[in-house]
Formats: sequence, C-alpha cells, structure tokens
Amino acid sequence: MPANPETVHPAAASFPCTPGGSVARGRKILWRLSIASSVLLLGASVVTFATGPLVPAMVLLLLAFSLQFALRLFLDAEPRQLRIEGGAVRLRLDSEAEEIFPLAGATARRLGEEEIAHVAHLAERARLVLGGGSFDSHRLGEFDLYASDLANAVLLSSEEKTWVVTPDTPGAFLDAIAATIAPS
Repeated sequence: MPANPETVHPAAASFPCTPGGSVARGRKILWRLSIASSVLLLGASVVTFATGPLVPAMVLLLLAFSLQFALRLFLDAEPRQLRIEGGAVRLRLDSEAEEIFPLAGATARRLGEEEIAHVAHLAERARLVLGGGSFDSHRLGEFDLYASDLANAVLLSSEEKTWVVTPDTPGAFLDAIAATIAPS
C-alpha cells in the first residue's frame, strides 16, 4: 500500500488545479470589476455617440472591448492541470498552452504555512490575488507562480527555474514526483 492514499501511478499522473481560497475570490473580484468597467465604458460610448462626437465614442468603445480582451487573456493563463510525464511536470493552462518543468536534478516540497502566507502577501499587493506571475522573494528567491489555491502550494526547484504550483492533491503530486525522480 502506498504511503499516501492519494498516490497515483507516476507514468501518467494527472493533477487538477481547482481555484479556491483567496485566488478564487480575487478572480471573482477581477471579473466583476472588469464587467462593471466595460458596461460603464459602453454606456459612456453610447451617450458620447448620441451627443455627436464620433471619435471619442469610438475610443470609449475600443477601451471597453480592450478591457474584456485583457480579462480573457488573464483568465486563459489560469493553471488547469499538472501532469507528470516523460520526466517533467507539464502545466496546462486554460488557453491550452503548456509550460514544462524538467524534473532531472529538481527538488519538490510542500510550502510551510509561513511561506504560503508570504507568497499570498506577494500576490495580494494589488488587493486582488492574481494566481500567476514572476516574483523575487527574500524567502524563496526568484520563482514563477501558477496558483489556483495557495493552501496547496508546492515548490519545484532546479538550477534553471523555480515554480510554485497548486495541485488539488499536493501529497499525491509529491509522491508521483518522488517516484519519477527516484533512481531505478
């Protein structure tokens, strides 16, 4: 019996990343703010167009659509799933793009409560938790954050790069990585 009941076979291990906690709240706030701003800009565009000047109305309309486009780009960068395959962690984003973290020579560990609080503080600087980005931290060094729920934060580190990822089942994720990088 595996040490962790969440363990899955490392050859094709898949781990979903479900938004939760402060990241889910931050995304909801960002979505609402974006919709409200776009509606306000669309209204201002209609009023401006009705009063005559065409160019300012078109600029306001363009801003409303640009805001929605920017929100869509942000939401497409959300982590959806982590897969351990071929000696690497493959991170699939909502946009279907994939980031790859080679496991050769890498280490992986769960972040402690103080480290999670530190990462949350870095991500919350704008009063919205944005689940992604590159950070330079006095505690963790330079790292890329791909977060859905910071309570599940796992640190992947190699000589080339450092990631903080948030699989729904961090224990099983770490077990699968350990089975993958363990010498045969």
